Amino acid sequence: MEESLDQKRSGSTSLVVSQLVMEESLDQKRNGWMTLVIALLLFVITVGVYARVLEKGFSFLLFDDHLYVTRNAHVQKGLSGDNILWAFDLKTFVAANWHPLTLISHMADCDLFGVEPGEGLWGLGPRGHHLTNVLLHATNTVLLFLVLFWYTGSRWASALVAALFG
Repeated sequence: MEESLDQKRSGSTSLVVSQLVMEESLDQKRNGWMTLVIALLLFVITVGVYARVLEKGFSFLLFDDHLYVTRNAHVQKGLSGDNILWAFDLKTFVAANWHPLTLISHMADCDLFGVEPGEGLWGLGPRGHHLTNVLLHATNTVLLFLVLFWYTGSRWASALVAALFG
């Protein structure tokens, strides 16, 4: 039996459509890999730029660390129900700011790293606090890239803005 002309046309049309779908799928995979590579590069570069704060001997800074950590009894006592309630109290201002998540993050750092080397779970002291900040900043750099890319569709412009942020 011979195929009718309509059957041949529909067969070749479905073949073309399936090839287009496969090509589009491959482009999406390539684009996904490129986005992942850019995100990883942004993370690594950001960590690299700020890695010096992790060196031994790099201590707390005199700018505001004494307000948030070194002279803050609530923060130094670490995570507890009372300290978390204190952080969310609308009367709790540190350096004229109300930001409970920052205080809770510092409390967790004190539990994990201590204030002085040898204290806390891992005993890193100020280096542990700085490590947390570097990782948070690098993560936020990647998130900024992904959000900008999602909203604009412009991969390289988004990467540039995120790199300048980082």
